[in-house]
Amino acid sequence: MRTFEGRLRRRSGGSHVLAIILWVALVLFALVDTAQALLGWSFLAAAAVVARLILLGLGLFLVVWNAWVRPAQRAALVSLAIGVAVWMAGAFVIATTTDPQTPQLPLSPAEWLFVASYLGFAAFLLLDVHGRAESSPVVWLEAVILTGGAVCLAAVLVLIPAASMIEQVGISLFIAMLYPVCDVLMLLIIAAQVGLRARDSSWRTLVLVVAFVCFTAADLIYAEKLAAGRYEFPVFLNVLWAAGLVCLMQGACLTRR
Repeated sequence: MRTFEGRLRRRSGGSHVLAIILWVALVLFALVDTAQALLGWSFLAAAAVVARLILLGLGLFLVVWNAWVRPAQRAALVSLAIGVAVWMAGAFVIATTTDPQTPQLPLSPAEWLFVASYLGFAAFLLLDVHGRAESSPVVWLEAVILTGGAVCLAAVLVLIPAASMIEQVGISLFIAMLYPVCDVLMLLIIAAQVGLRARDSSWRTLVLVVAFVCFTAADLIYAEKLAAGRYEFPVFLNVLWAAGLVCLMQGACLTRR
């Protein structure tokens, strides 16, 4: 028993080291992306893509590592890992197929991958509570229902008011508005869980809230730019999205009380 506990402590120590490296990688990504925006050198653009993939890859490895170390949280962390992996796929497609100098509409089909990633995020939040440690089709059904509800709400908020200009920006703006709606939905899930005492009021919960606040802020600004016909990704948006992902992955890997 003591041997097992000792191994668990060593693995948890490795998790802390990975978490520190993850934050360092976030700072390096922000610096590279800022330098690329200021100088415009082509090799810095490629370096920014590589830095982003390394950052997300480290975060994904941190989540998978903790899923292995903490069996009680494994189902929740695996669900989060799936969501992050889908988000990474979307980010890679966007970064390698979009020319920042010639933004255009409609949006890349890869944008739907970001929407799909919220299924994993929702499943993580639904599983990451007291008394619910195992994944099941019911949890994923709940995640689908929640995400589908966000789609319907975004349709009401966007498609009806934008009916007069649907040919120009309708579907693109609809997709963009899905993101902040889903972000707010994730925040409401956390708030409801805290209110029902299924989730502790702790630093871990605060970090998760900060993650989705970062997502909400970035996605609202992105939707505003898109509504104005600008399909672009300035540095502060990239950093906000990256910070949100880091907080989400870091918060998920903190010890649950």
